[in-house]
Amino acid sequence: MDRILVTGGATFSGLHLVRSLVRDGHAVRVLTPSLERARAMLPAETEIFVGDVTERADVARAMQGREVVYHLADSAGTGRVTSTDDHWRMNVLGTRLVMQGALDEGVRRVVHCGTARVHGDTGRGSANEESAFRPTNAYELTKMQGERLALLFARERGLPVAFARPTWTYGADDRRFRRMMSAVRRGHVVIPGTRRARVHPIHVDDLVRGLKLLAMRDDAVGECFILGGPEHLALDELITVLARAIGVRRPQVHIPELSTRFLMWASQRLSFTGGLRGRLEFFTKSHVFDVGKAARVLGFNPRVSVAEGVGRTVLWEERIALVARGRNQTRRVSLELPRPSAELRRRYALSDDALVVGAVSRFFPLSGTRHLIDAFPRIHAAVPAARLLVVGDGAEREALETQARRLGISPFVIFAGMHDDIAAHLRLCDVAVVASTDDGLSLAAMEALSAGVPLVATRMDGVSSIVRDGENGLIVPPGDAGALASAVVRVLRNPVLRGELAARLEAARSHGALDRWADGSPRAALG
Repeated sequence: MDRILVTGGATFSGLHLVRSLVRDGHAVRVLTPSLERARAMLPAETEIFVGDVTERADVARAMQGREVVYHLADSAGTGRVTSTDDHWRMNVLGTRLVMQGALDEGVRRVVHCGTARVHGDTGRGSANEESAFRPTNAYELTKMQGERLALLFARERGLPVAFARPTWTYGADDRRFRRMMSAVRRGHVVIPGTRRARVHPIHVDDLVRGLKLLAMRDDAVGECFILGGPEHLALDELITVLARAIGVRRPQVHIPELSTRFLMWASQRLSFTGGLRGRLEFFTKSHVFDVGKAARVLGFNPRVSVAEGVGRTVLWEERIALVARGRNQTRRVSLELPRPSAELRRRYALSDDALVVGAVSRFFPLSGTRHLIDAFPRIHAAVPAARLLVVGDGAEREALETQARRLGISPFVIFAGMHDDIAAHLRLCDVAVVASTDDGLSLAAMEALSAGVPLVATRMDGVSSIVRDGENGLIVPPGDAGALASAVVRVLRNPVLRGELAARLEAARSHGALDRWADGSPRAALG
């Protein structure tokens, strides 16, 4: 077990790193100016030092007794940088004080986290660790200067520093991704320029793995490594992946190249340090990198594809939204008048005697929809009147439709796509299914319970926090198509059981139990 200091431990990447280090059993201390955010987001085992990397005394106090230092604090994570001087103080002065403090304390390893953006626009090619620096704004310039300063400590003072240059990092709790997700959901994405710009994202879980390797490997000392994901793609393609994950149509709005050039000129003349200029650079400049050195020297191979990473992030953001609106949603649903289902039954050609198995899904691996498709041949064989209604969309839709055809159940499966009236679709169902293999809180489970529909769900931490086996639903092991089929058949064949479960849900709603289940969601959502 190491005694570790993480500067910037309450920033986006810092939060994920600290959680991982605590899970590994290390004694982790963070230096952060934000006590409130640190207490709310970091594990209880984390030691929190309130202070600033630009203050020598704060750094010295936080450094005492530490063996390993991860230096992640920079001006991008503060949310309060307004000038070039602010960038310099955080990225250059702060780095100098952290390196000096680590040298004075005699730490075993320092991991300096820079940015691959110091290489500037890579155009139609790619950059590697030996490529020229071409910073285009104050943030990139001062990050370059901070890295060079840390390199001097390594070469001239013998400080054991390993250097990371991450590409654009995304994942749960990323503010930029959240803004992009919100814009895509509203259909207000504006893509400036020619749409040829490419981005090389890395999921934060992969970044954390890379940073930990830099702290462990002796051959990383004095070396710099670009840490990027397994693929790069055009921004148009990224927006398409995000739209499919959310379940909306891809926005088509963009600004012509001539207008974009004018905006870029204006941002430079007006010396913008962030905001408009930063967004224009993100959308108009390519940042593609060769990550071969990290693979050769460290054995670093990123595992999270863009489709999987975006899907994970969308699911996490939806859970956080559910935390905020869970109580209001349950109260609102209880006041809604039940919508007659005859219209929907006609839309989907469901006969009066059809028994509907419903699922609301984002069609990503963690949603477990493939396990429900695997289970449905057994369900239909046992209950020939059963029909499967799947509401949602996502990256796996084509694969799931192919799976249904291969199993010979396509005539009995309805892929309904995305709809706003989820509650009405759920009330059409005789039983709802949540086949998730993810530990997080399930929005689909909350929606089914709020709609008063008997539920069959998997035994995952987040789902189990709101579904009581035999009380408001049935619980089955995750990934077990046989157990899932048996539970669904049990509910479909037993109208008395369906009625009892529905009655308990109605009683729970009238006594405020749904509010209490929703109140438990923050812990489940944050893991």
